[in-house]
This record gives sequence, C-alpha cells and structure tokens, in this order.
Amino acid sequence: MDTDADPLPRVPTATCSGPLGQHFPEPGPVRYLPGEDGGVGRWIVTRYADVVAALTDPRLSNKSYAAADPTSHEPNDQLGWSMVAADPPDHTRLRKQVVRAFSAKQVETLRPRVQRIVDELLDAVAVSDEIDLVETFVFPLPVRVICHILGIPRTACDRLLDAAHTAEVPAAGVPLECAENVLREVIDDRHARRTDDLLGGLVTARNNHKLSDTEVLELARLLFVSGHLTTVTLISHGIAALLDDPELRALLRDSPAHVSSMVDELLRCAGPVPSVPRYAVEDVDIGGAVIPGGSYVAVMLMSANHDPITFTDPHAFDIHRRTRDDVAFGHGIHFCLGARLAKMEAELALGTLVGRFPDLAPAGPAPDDRPLSLRVHLHGHGNGGTAPPDRASRISKNTYRGDDRG
Repeated sequence: MDTDADPLPRVPTATCSGPLGQHFPEPGPVRYLPGEDGGVGRWIVTRYADVVAALTDPRLSNKSYAAADPTSHEPNDQLGWSMVAADPPDHTRLRKQVVRAFSAKQVETLRPRVQRIVDELLDAVAVSDEIDLVETFVFPLPVRVICHILGIPRTACDRLLDAAHTAEVPAAGVPLECAENVLREVIDDRHARRTDDLLGGLVTARNNHKLSDTEVLELARLLFVSGHLTTVTLISHGIAALLDDPELRALLRDSPAHVSSMVDELLRCAGPVPSVPRYAVEDVDIGGAVIPGGSYVAVMLMSANHDPITFTDPHAFDIHRRTRDDVAFGHGIHFCLGARLAKMEAELALGTLVGRFPDLAPAGPAPDDRPLSLRVHLHGHGNGGTAPPDRASRISKNTYRGDDRG
C-alpha cells in the first residue's frame, strides 16, 4: 500500500493519443491520495480486478455520491437523493420501477424511432457545408430519445433544446431549472390522465404507494440528465475518432457491421464516465490494501479499461479486440441502466453519419465561446481528415463525470 502524496502516474489513452486523448491514473495498487490544501483525501482504485471488486463490495456505499464532500449531507445539485445515491434495499426498490423500460427487448423496439430521429436531424443539415455537429445532431438526438421514453411532448422537448442552445455553455446540458419545470408539468399532467409512458408509470407507482412524490421527480430528473449527457459524450468521442482516422471512416463506410465493435472499443478506450465515487462504511480490503471505514474512494473505470493484465496492448484503439469485459458502464448492481440504449444510439448515429457523409472532414477548432463543439465539413472540404490539434481537449471537457446512471 502506497500512502505518499506524490501525484499518481498518469497515462493518455492511445488513439487514444488522437482526439480521444484523456489522462487517467495508470493501473496500479490501491493507494491513498491526500487532499489538497487540507481537503478530504481519497483512496484510488485503478486495476481491473480491484475495480470489479470495489463495485461489487456492499461495504463501499453509493450514498456518498450525492455529496461533493463525503462528510456533507447536502444532495448533489444535478442528481439529488436518487437511485444513483442509494444502496439496497432502496436502490433495488427504485430501480425496479424503471428497469423494464431499458430491457434488451424494450430498447430494441425503440430502434426504428431512434433511426427516424437520426435521419430527421441529418436531413435538416444535409444541404449545409460547414456545421457544428454537437449543436445540430449529437446533442438533440439523445434529448429527443429520452423525451420520447419519458413521455415528454415534442413541444416541451423543443423548449428543453432551446434552453440548452441559449445556455451560457451551449450543448453542455439542459439547464436544470428548465428541465425540472418541464418534468413537473408532465408529472402533473400524468396525475390528471393515465398514460403508458415512463413518467405515467412512475406516477402510477406513486399512487400505489411504491414511490413518494420526491422519488418520482428525482427518478425523472436522473433519467433525463443521465439519459442524454453521457450519450452526447460517447457520440462526440466517436465522431472525433472518425474525423481523425480516414481509414476508420472508410472501414465503417464499406463495412457498416463494424460500427458495433467500434462503439465497444470506443467505450473501453474513452468511455464517458472516467470514474465513480464510493464511501467505505467499514474497513474493506481491496487488492491487499485495507481502506478504513469512513474513507472516500474513487473507482477509476478508465484506468481499469486500460489494465494490461486484462486487455492486450490496452492503449491501442482496436475495433477487432476480442476481450469485451470493460467496465465503461460500471459493474454489479449499479451497472448502467441505459447501457443498451446509449450503445444503440451511438451505433445508429455514427453508422448513419458515415454512410450519408463519407467525405466528412474537420472544419477547424471549436470557438472559444463554444468549447463543446465539433465543426465539420459534411461534404469533404476540410483538411483531408487531420483533426485540429486542440480538438481532443475541447471534446474531453464534454465528459460527464461520476455517474453510474442507476
């Protein structure tokens, strides 16, 4: 066990060396990292086997997720006291109310709807030359999909997109106040009339005393926020990889079936959630290190996905990789509820984009006032596929950190 205060060794993802370049702790023994300026320290878990152990050990609680400071009892502004901040039995009860909406069978029924949204968004920009794909395509797609699942009407969905477009940092997410106002309106409507959408189901569960009013709103807010932000990051990373690698674009154009394995490798190499927090409710041994009860623990998903013991040549972006046991979506009871949906959205978005615009090319760096941006020439008037040098840093800022999504 290493408890010194030296910075953790950090390594970049490899094609991770191109537009997906992010930095994360190198896989190694569990160690303690003291807080800066007297702040709260944390234990860092980075090796694949240790991460899996940490994510399945009930002594590492998820409740501390709601607090920026593990000694605080104030809820997180975005996710509050909801399913991602719960342990069994509350977590089990809450997840049960929504899990069917994200089952493999149910997600597959959404495929035609998602494809239709993808096509509509690309139809709207097809005659353009230079556009911002995040603003016009990447961001609206998952917002419209999760609105459909929740039962938010199209007019209200448009209000959410307009609010995101006019926010201080466009496409960084729908302002929470606006999202809550819309969710409250739709929930009130569901009290007045029964529907078969997800919000209607949550209101029915509340009327059957399975959920409280607060839990209905918190679940709705969680599903909306996590249902679009992480997917925006995933698709953005995918487009960045395609812009950086003409051979990858050509492969997906000529062999569309490879898009699924490309998204799998994208998740392993540059998943949208680099780490998740836990809180030790008692002493727990992870990888030979005893983490004292009361400690804050950072479980590094990205580091685990680059552990050479589990993944051969882990810093290579290899869509033909056989090992697919990554933890990009977590592991155990908090495994991402929307994993199948996010993958399907990314596959349809990337596959359709390359199929319709095979000459897609970068159009320059993101403007300073819009860091969450992917400016492209749809019809190949760019620089032949070489990404601007600062594109990686701009896209990596779009990462939504620390969300189990249920």
